Amino acid sequence: MKIANKNIELQDDESIYSLGSFSLIHGKTGQQLTSDTVSLAKFIPFLQQNSRVIELGTGIGAIVLMLAERFRDLNITGIEIDNPTFQISKKNLKINDLQDRVALLNCDWRSLYGKFPRGSFDCLIANPPYKKQGTGRLSPDSSRALARSEVAGTLEELLKISAYLIGSTGRLYFIFPLERLVELFEEFAKNKISPGRLVILDGLNEKKSLFLIEAGAGCSLSVEVEKPSLRP
Repeated sequence: MKIANKNIELQDDESIYSLGSFSLIHGKTGQQLTSDTVSLAKFIPFLQQNSRVIELGTGIGAIVLMLAERFRDLNITGIEIDNPTFQISKKNLKINDLQDRVALLNCDWRSLYGKFPRGSFDCLIANPPYKKQGTGRLSPDSSRALARSEVAGTLEELLKISAYLIGSTGRLYFIFPLERLVELFEEFAKNKISPGRLVILDGLNEKKSLFLIEAGAGCSLSVEVEKPSLRP
């Protein structure tokens, strides 16, 4: 199916639906929009005009779209290693006329040391794979495997590149399983990142308890429990 006036061809395994004032294309297999994604997007606080934002593992671009709807003057960069998913995210930018507001890179976030100077971003967002490297069943779908398991970067590597990209003034925003909270805090300490606002999500995921975390240099820890955000 071709989308009128956009010169975008939907594949047989792709669907389109509304996401706020935008439209979102996603595959019937591969990465999907989840309540985890919505909760993470809504967790991000007010961002100043011209803030530099990067999302590591941007997927089909849902968080990018939600941020673009909330804030009109951000400099957003999305990183996605999986090429089929990256192609869908490009379509989502095009269908919503966001090509001039968002830059997408099809690359491994572990390669970003050579692409950006230290401290290039004010805000870093990630919904990292929940399964630790070498644990759990690996999905036969390569896109889902990349999204759910640490097959393209460990938590340790993620925190190192995150600390590099936000420097001493930026903030990071993650959603992660509660069972890995101690591990995450250990990596924060190694990289001189201070945990700040921590929100435990009550009943978001039947299989895992999840939490949202804001962190960065100079943050002070606070803990809350709240119901999940199910709608954008």
